[in-house]
Amino acid sequence: PSRTDKKYEYTFEGWSYAPDADENNVLEKLVVAKSDITVFAAYSKKIINYTYKFVNDGVELQKGSYNFVTSPEENTVVKYTGETPERASTKDKVFTFDGWKATTPSRYSTVYEATYTSETREYGYTLPTVGGATVALGEGIGETVKFGENLVFTVTLDEGHDQNAPVVKSNGEILTGEQIPDSSTYVYVINADGADATEIENKLNDITVSTTINKYTVDVVKATNE
Repeated sequence: PSRTDKKYEYTFEGWSYAPDADENNVLEKLVVAKSDITVFAAYSKKIINYTYKFVNDGVELQKGSYNFVTSPEENTVVKYTGETPERASTKDKVFTFDGWKATTPSRYSTVYEATYTSETREYGYTLPTVGGATVALGEGIGETVKFGENLVFTVTLDEGHDQNAPVVKSNGEILTGEQIPDSSTYVYVINADGADATEIENKLNDITVSTTINKYTVDVVKATNE
């Protein structure tokens, strides 16, 4: 026979004439009855202690235990009382806490794992202000650029400046622009990707543009009197 409830763990010890008998009130042996008798299963019991812990990406945030015999009633309700868990962004994703997922690795133990939703990471950018040219965003570019997408911008040279392509660099690397036909405007593209987030941020925020003022050569010819 067996017996279960949420308060105790029971072990069968034998039989007794007394209901709710424990290990101290067990018949040494059963005899042949000459009339109807009732015997009851006797059990020893041990308080069940329930344990729990809250974990964020393998790091334990909070743990505790309780039982339904000696613990105050309010302590039998598992609650997380710490700060909202966080997961560090990767170069391509940002994460938002989405609650706890409970698992039960053993009968009286529960582990609550932090869960997250994810979205594509977005990056800010900085376009330079340049003398001798106008730098402008390409069509459809918003205030941020998602990982893997392109930052498109144009450089339009002012009159009086060399109409050849300006020197445009991203994080020290020279970019090659595409000239719009019959114009002094060049289109540049920087892809929001890289080895890590720092590299991507540098590519999008360390942008330089250099232009050259037209230089003219004047030949001075000495006049002669005839």
